[in-house]
Amino acid sequence: MVSDNNSIVSFLSVLNESVLTLMGPIFNQYVPALNYSLYLPVTYLVVFVVISVIYLTIDTSKNKRWRVESSKSALHKIKNFELPAQVFAYVRRMDPFTFEELLLTSINRNSFVKIERNSKYTGDGGVDGRFYINGKLFLLQAKRYKGYVKTADVQSLVEKTEEHKAAGAIFVHTGKTTNAALKKYTEGKVFIVSGHAMCALVQKGKLPLGLLSLAQPREA
Repeated sequence: MVSDNNSIVSFLSVLNESVLTLMGPIFNQYVPALNYSLYLPVTYLVVFVVISVIYLTIDTSKNKRWRVESSKSALHKIKNFELPAQVFAYVRRMDPFTFEELLLTSINRNSFVKIERNSKYTGDGGVDGRFYINGKLFLLQAKRYKGYVKTADVQSLVEKTEEHKAAGAIFVHTGKTTNAALKKYTEGKVFIVSGHAMCALVQKGKLPLGLLSLAQPREA
């Protein structure tokens, strides 16, 4: 036991000396004000941060691939549902990030659409995905409501559409839409997709006609 402890101490001593030999000149050149006693703590802290970032990046990538594949399996089940209530019950139970991927996967069924998935699920700036039609950018926002749509959320997407200079956007949700909200957001650039329209998008990849009109090439 004593021998093992001595071996560990010896190893750490050699490791620290090697780190100081390697990093000493670098600190002297670029951070001359740094105290010598902090060389080791700072070096190990930087190594820890780098390893953590790499791990989180790999883990996020795995989670994303898993959710994309899960969305494909979910679509295979949903396309056989006969009643809208079945679709609503299913998607409301879904993980919110998988719901986002499901919508993009369904939109991608259209041969004339090119989708763009976010690299991460948080810090996306209120945009859950992007897709292009005839080279024009469109934004996607997805919400799994149980009650009525929150118009503040829709208005936020309107602002994001302008900010990104997008041709249009769709706000897809699983709740209810008031007549006033539906009328307001079917005549501009942002379209609310809910109810039977949401089912058609999920099951068939059907996009709003108004949005498709915005995607048409301008006549010369």
